[in-house]
Amino acid sequence: MTHRQGTVGLGRASERLSRAPATRELELDSDTLLATPERPDHRFGNRLLIHPDSPVAAMASALVRYGEVARRLDLPAEPCASVELSLNRPTYAYLQMAWAREATVVVDDVLLLERESLPDGANRLTVRPLEADEWDAVARCAVPQDGFVESGLRTWLLRQRRARVERGGGTFFGGWFQGRLVASCGLFHDPAVGRLDQLLVTPDSRGMGFGSEMIVEVSRRAPNVPLVMEPLRGDWRSAMYQRLGYRPVSTTVTVIAESFRESQADDGPPASARS
Repeated sequence: MTHRQGTVGLGRASERLSRAPATRELELDSDTLLATPERPDHRFGNRLLIHPDSPVAAMASALVRYGEVARRLDLPAEPCASVELSLNRPTYAYLQMAWAREATVVVDDVLLLERESLPDGANRLTVRPLEADEWDAVARCAVPQDGFVESGLRTWLLRQRRARVERGGGTFFGGWFQGRLVASCGLFHDPAVGRLDQLLVTPDSRGMGFGSEMIVEVSRRAPNVPLVMEPLRGDWRSAMYQRLGYRPVSTTVTVIAESFRESQADDGPPASARS
């Protein structure tokens, strides 16, 4: 599929819906970063959003500068930098830069729902918004193989999402089968864009199609705005979303500079937090 005009930026725009906005200013190059002191909400915790027209070297310099100011501003010590590129723009230069710095690199698909491709079909799940006393069950859906569990990051991410839901910033849905919670998924949106987030299925209910049913049901409940998901490229999640009507429109490259990792306070986000 060729790149569609105007779709680059959808992934980054949707990400701000479910992640906590920046609370401290960064003294960084405003021409390079979408996050600036005047627009701190374009940075998410330790994630820096790099303008796609900036030179590749700007990403490395932004990561270094972040490391210099993070301690003073009481920010997570391990920085990330993300750039969203059109489908026809190569990612090799960013990967090469990350490898040269011995940094971790993650490439995500930015998927946009084509609503006419959303499948029909009977749903076995009873889907409704979570009640306050049901959030603990959601946290138990994730296992170490899902990632971010053993480090405590998954718990922190869900705590963030719950806080945003309680402030009216979104809805977290649960899916019940035969009276038991087996799946969950968040939906966050504003008048311009929407995002599905944190799809989880209980370990003993996997392989039964409940994840696909949750995607379809939650997508149907989204307002008529561009609805975006951003799974890891080549991952089974990306394949599942595409099977259900989501189509690639761009690519996001995230570089995680682990060399800046430091210990964090017990009540703060883990140092490896990507948000």
